[in-house]
Amino acid sequence: MSGFVAGSAVGVLTAAAVYYTYSTSFRVQTDSMVSDISALSAHLSAPQPPTGPTGAPRAYVPPSKPPLSELVKERWNDEVFGAVRKARDFRVEGLADAIGRLVGKAKEAVEGLGETNESGEQEGMGKEV
Repeated sequence: MSGFVAGSAVGVLTAAAVYYTYSTSFRVQTDSMVSDISALSAHLSAPQPPTGPTGAPRAYVPPSKPPLSELVKERWNDEVFGAVRKARDFRVEGLADAIGRLVGKAKEAVEGLGETNESGEQEGMGKEV
């Protein structure tokens, strides 16, 4: 009976410790987020001085080259989309037909190796070993 009481007490203490840990963690994270949001709100609500030239916009703006990272991302996306397109258009029936043709040609080649001519030599293999 004392084991039952001790086990129950340990269970209650463990549950209390877990609850306290999680509630404290949530409270600390919530307080941190509230202070961060308050600081951002104060920063965004403060009037900002205008930036850049205040004159009329230019009539011609030369095109800018995209950075190398954008070019790499674009090329990567093209390659991934191409692979996905090929996987989507992949036909299992066509693969089975190609494998069947390949196996047929392999069998013909193996049978051709085993054929002998009139002199008793194997064709394409030289003398019999």
